[in-house]
Amino acid sequence: MRHSGRVWVRRDRTSVEPSASELQELYNAFGYVLTEERAILDATPSHIDLEAFRAYLKRMHIDTANDPQPDAEDDLRNRAVVIEIDGKLCATLYGVMAFGRDPQRYRRTSNFRIECAAYAGSDRASETLQVASASGRINEQVERAVGWFMGLGHFESYENLIREDRHLLPRRAIREALANAVTHRDYAITGSKILLEVFDDRVDVTSPGALPNHMTVERVRAGANPRSRNEYMAHFMAAMGFVEQRGRGWLIMRSEMRDFNGTEPDLVEDKSETFVRVTFHLGSRW
Repeated sequence: MRHSGRVWVRRDRTSVEPSASELQELYNAFGYVLTEERAILDATPSHIDLEAFRAYLKRMHIDTANDPQPDAEDDLRNRAVVIEIDGKLCATLYGVMAFGRDPQRYRRTSNFRIECAAYAGSDRASETLQVASASGRINEQVERAVGWFMGLGHFESYENLIREDRHLLPRRAIREALANAVTHRDYAITGSKILLEVFDDRVDVTSPGALPNHMTVERVRAGANPRSRNEYMAHFMAAMGFVEQRGRGWLIMRSEMRDFNGTEPDLVEDKSETFVRVTFHLGSRW
């Protein structure tokens, strides 16, 4: 069976329209995963926060106050925030997650958030100390999850007999990991959340989906130019100041951890379980 145009051509020469799952497999196979542009059918333009949208345009140095502006719906359509389906305007997944008033209100998006948990030991069987759910738009999720993490506590360190209170990890490192997770996760996997888990020896950030578009762990570690599966979300997060120059995320996390406690973060891709995990080691300073 091979793909030809819009149909699957079988050996017996009969043709049928591909199912949604077959199309998804095809998109995944060729790196054409465009889930961020797909419509959330019960999300209308009225569910988009226009003030948040205009704040984004302002961050891109687009003057929405003085320059001639298109109609609001045309502007949303031109920037892939809404799309027309059967004569009706619906918000796209990108529009909901970047500018939606309540992004988790819809069935498809209800799990698109960061689940936070702190444990007393080194695995999930240990006593759970604190839990939280960081929901909202993707930028809000990162800020809320980072705020939860930074509030977990401090530890004492000494240098030249001077006592210093420090957080468990550098804010910049954990923020970068979470920003990359919400930006690059596979939004076709609707039942899974991003996980921020704090153990007594490490911190894990787990993102649903494999690395996008044939990226490898080795290429990420080397700082190769990324090919995001969610280009609109990547552009949004960069414009809003949540991710650094493209391709530098891993290098920043590694540099921050080396300076902080002399450890190297780990990056693991599990294709059978379909997740990517960044691990920060707490070392002897927990």
